[in-house]
Amino acid sequence: GHATLTINHRIYAISKDDFIIIPANHLHMVIGDTEHTFRFIACVFHPDFIASFGNDIVQQKYNHAIINWNFTHSPVIHNDKVLKEQFSSIFQEWKEKKDGYELRIKIAVLTVFSHLYSLASYARSETSELSDYRINMLKSLIRYIQNNYASPVSLSSTAEHFSISKGHLCRLFKEMTNMSFTEYLNYYRITK
Repeated sequence: GHATLTINHRIYAISKDDFIIIPANHLHMVIGDTEHTFRFIACVFHPDFIASFGNDIVQQKYNHAIINWNFTHSPVIHNDKVLKEQFSSIFQEWKEKKDGYELRIKIAVLTVFSHLYSLASYARSETSELSDYRINMLKSLIRYIQNNYASPVSLSSTAEHFSISKGHLCRLFKEMTNMSFTEYLNYYRITK
């Protein structure tokens, strides 16, 4: 059928064989055409399903950009053969649940991400200097945690060590890693 999609107050017309990317934590709504039946299939997954540990180049450059849809390209993609094949595979694997299906689904989702990345041009919202500052700051924070995880490290002491506010540290860490400072610290401690 046909419908109208709204994502964060932007409106898109959608129809049969369209693929729609709804970024994480974005307000959205779909209103179907009253004259025709409207059906859709949703593929919903937690970002951790494809996440890398920490903030490696794949997580930073590709996964984070696609999950948050940091692109100028529309989140509506019309009748794409690669996406159709991959989503058919995902739904078939989910339905059958044969041994190893989770791995095959993860591979298909990563193939979808790779294809989406090739379709869209990355639109950086920050200047490269600011982005470089954030990357370097995050690297320093992670290195600090890894060097001091056995000590009584806290959000307050880390913020004080880097001469930044706790709020700024929390926002930076969450935006760049999709984990809170405490979640990463605990995860790293458990891993060690």
